Amino acid sequence: MLDRINFTATADGVSQGRIPDGGSTITNFVLGSTPGKANELIVYTGPVLNEVMAINDGSIRSGFNRASDWVELFNSGSTSYDMSGMGLGDNSDGTIRWTFPFGTIIPAGGYIVVWCDSDVPSSTESTQILNCGFSLKGRGGGVYLYDVQRRLVDKIEYGQQVSGFTIGRVNDVGGWQLLSGPTLGSKNGGSATMGNQLSLKINEWLANSVNENDWIELYNPSALPVSLTGMILKDNPGMLTSGYIIGQLSYVGANSYAYYIADNQGGTVGHLNFALDKMGETIQLLTSNLIVVPPCGWALSSKLSVNSCDLAASFAR
Repeated sequence: MLDRINFTATADGVSQGRIPDGGSTITNFVLGSTPGKANELIVYTGPVLNEVMAINDGSIRSGFNRASDWVELFNSGSTSYDMSGMGLGDNSDGTIRWTFPFGTIIPAGGYIVVWCDSDVPSSTESTQILNCGFSLKGRGGGVYLYDVQRRLVDKIEYGQQVSGFTIGRVNDVGGWQLLSGPTLGSKNGGSATMGNQLSLKINEWLANSVNENDWIELYNPSALPVSLTGMILKDNPGMLTSGYIIGQLSYVGANSYAYYIADNQGGTVGHLNFALDKMGETIQLLTSNLIVVPPCGWALSSKLSVNSCDLAASFAR
């Protein structure tokens, strides 16, 4: 045996390796991996992504008087930080879609807001209202921050968002959560009060599409948003570990809906790793603790049967 490595569970998107190459120290490369290249441990102490609104319900208007998406950055340092030449993107492939204009400064302990509106020209001067020129994906996506050397220095990836709510670092220093309310350009508050995952319903589905993909819709009848993170959608209830695990920072709003494309493309946000059988099968939704609500009755129609209470639906043609 020439070499052997034992490793434990790792965080999403974080590679591990030797630093320097071939050395004895194993570390986590949190800010970027380097497959096929020399290992590099990036050290970054500048401003970070702090709050994101991916579905603006109009309660906050941009400087263009539009219901634009937005991203907030926070400089926790004791000195101002020059963002000139740094970049933002919305795809994990490393594409930089907008560069901070020359002279973009975030003061010590300060914030800066970048609007994300694809219908407004992107900003090229720091004296302008900052707009990156692309909108955020409300059903799941990411925001990526790059330094002047085009290296990834911060990112946030998320699932389905709630209209009018933001995700952010709790009180500017904690982990990312759905926040109790937007705090545009100022200190973040605490996390939002969440409803119970057991209140959700498999509400509608399409299993024999003609011109589109099959899909499954979830409905939240409660007066509070519900976290979908860690919940499991599956079409083979007998297999405990199978199904699609809903990713981090995924939510459904109060009295609102979330849906997932059933096209066996589970590597894409919002797409399930199974397709529906047009001849009939069982769909099941489990909480993040693998709990299924006890059944409480059936609603029948000529084409399908729905168990509307235990988060499981059986259908047949």
